[in-house]
Amino acid sequence: MKVLLIACGATKLDHPAPAADLYTGSLTRAAIRHARAQSSPWYIVSALHGLVEPAQVLDPYNVSIADLDRDYRPIWARQVAGRLALLHPDCDVVEAHLGAVYLRALRPFLPRVEDSLVGLGIGHRLRWYAERR
Repeated sequence: MKVLLIACGATKLDHPAPAADLYTGSLTRAAIRHARAQSSPWYIVSALHGLVEPAQVLDPYNVSIADLDRDYRPIWARQVAGRLALLHPDCDVVEAHLGAVYLRALRPFLPRVEDSLVGLGIGHRLRWYAERR
């Protein structure tokens, strides 16, 4: 079973909202549109909140993985992967829609990772999503 993981974004609404609506940046919105069009479950990965269900209401915040101490990142990543394993014990593939730092932290703790977007800049990622509409 495949699960999609989408990175949170820095640009957010200024009020509490479901995670699927909170992040307003063009790249995150494109990733969410892509995820919604798939038949697989999907989650948002947040440096502050870990693995977030799309309907989970969050307050706006300003924390990225770059803000997490390097020694804490593996602990955070294990927590994210552990929650994913609890929610989907049959998950054997993760389709990663994550930035390099998020992916680097999470990869050792996830099942097989599909990362078609790794190394692509924002413009190329947006084009990738647009081509799959």
